[in-house]
Amino acid sequence: MEKCKHLISGLVRDKQERLTKVAQLESELQKIQAQLDVEYKHIEAIDLLLQSYDPSFKTENVKKKATRKHIFARGELKKLVLRLLKNKGRVSTTTIEITDYVFSIKGQHNLNKDNYKNVERQLRNYEEVVSTGKDDNNVTLWILKRYAAEENESENRAVVTRLRAPQ
Repeated sequence: MEKCKHLISGLVRDKQERLTKVAQLESELQKIQAQLDVEYKHIEAIDLLLQSYDPSFKTENVKKKATRKHIFARGELKKLVLRLLKNKGRVSTTTIEITDYVFSIKGQHNLNKDNYKNVERQLRNYEEVVSTGKDDNNVTLWILKRYAAEENESENRAVVTRLRAPQ
């Protein structure tokens, strides 16, 4: 019987903790239910207003807005892109490579055309990144602006040197 006292007190403590958690969850559920009730009343009021302005309006045809699941936190995509391009150095990187890299970091591997289009759209907005053209598959190539500027400077120096050279 002595051995059972520790077991029993442990089980009682576990039950107390679970009862406390259930009470907290029920309280949260009541608050959420009250919020839902308020929202439904607002929706009913809006429906009545719509009907009063246009009796032929079908309020049941109004559906909820589509919500987007954000994969990246604010600024996270840009950080990942800049890190990748910095690691690549002066080597141009395709939109596909960049997209595959940033989504793999987030554990996303089943990508579609929209993922690639969205990343390319973001790349065009980054001041630190420039396009260097297209590859053989017509996919845009990207590089950090500072590397592109360095390459342009070295090309310009080479042209000036050739122009100055005696002939």
